[in-house]
Amino acid sequence: MSTVKKYVNSKNKSSYLTIIAVIIIAIIVALLLVPIHVSIILFAISTIGIVISIAMSKPELTPEDELRKSTIEQYQVPETRGALLRFAIEATQQIRPVSAAAAKFSTEAKRQIWLNEIWTAKCRKVYTTARLAMKDDAKSLSEITQLITDAGIKV
Repeated sequence: MSTVKKYVNSKNKSSYLTIIAVIIIAIIVALLLVPIHVSIILFAISTIGIVISIAMSKPELTPEDELRKSTIEQYQVPETRGALLRFAIEATQQIRPVSAAAAKFSTEAKRQIWLNEIWTAKCRKVYTTARLAMKDDAKSLSEITQLITDAGIKV
């Protein structure tokens, strides 16, 4: 699985929430059928709610994060062969893998996913620029393409 995929994208969000709702309803029904104390049922339901809210939360972005995003997005992609290659190396090294479990519960992992998305967009710009700037240099274009695909980005 690519490390740059969003942990919940808008296309799958409704199906994801539907599955969660069905699971919660099934657990509530199961708890109500078992003869246990009401406080245990309420505790179980609230625990499920807390876990879901943690899993669905997005990282709070600091002003530094917004500045980082703006700087990355506004940085001009170089157009010379050597500079493009160096920039591609640096940009792809910023994309770091995040485990699925950490993506659900860790604020740092969610922040890394957010950064991965920004760097992925910049790497795609590098690839587009390289295709135009290196149309006569297949070897250099191949090197940049390889760097970008090795980082898990589809081009």
